[in-house]
Amino acid sequence: MKTLLLMRHAKAASTQVGSTDTERPLTAEGREAAERIGEFIRKKGLEVDLGLSSSALRARETREIVTKAAGLGLEGSDDPRIYEAGAGELLEIISAFDDDLTTVFLVGHNPTLEDLFPILTGNSTHLSPGTLAKIDLETQHWSDAVLGEGKLDWIVRPKDLV
Repeated sequence: MKTLLLMRHAKAASTQVGSTDTERPLTAEGREAAERIGEFIRKKGLEVDLGLSSSALRARETREIVTKAAGLGLEGSDDPRIYEAGAGELLEIISAFDDDLTTVFLVGHNPTLEDLFPILTGNSTHLSPGTLAKIDLETQHWSDAVLGEGKLDWIVRPKDLV
């Protein structure tokens, strides 16, 4: 079985004059929310093989804060393709994960994540900033994620953890 921890980046600041959308940092509220999600992961005892995010600052910050608070002790990486990817392109990225990886933590953006969700699980849901979903894929191969037979195990929002 493969597990995808799919997360929308936490709350970000508005775009400032002279900066780009990819340079938007998390707000103080977003940093706190990401830390709560990380603590939730730690309490669940989840082990993660790979942390991957969009190259946008807010997604990288979310990934870093969550993995640190979760005590995962893994080096994360960012993939610039995630930032502008549509659901199909993001599914291609997921399908190409090495089969040695069992659990992947992926931080991205809406509307892509909300568009991807029903492809993976057959269900639609709203993913507010900082929302984390655990999707179980009954397969040994990430390439089978395209079959859309994933099962939503749980979903948690930062406001649920206050």
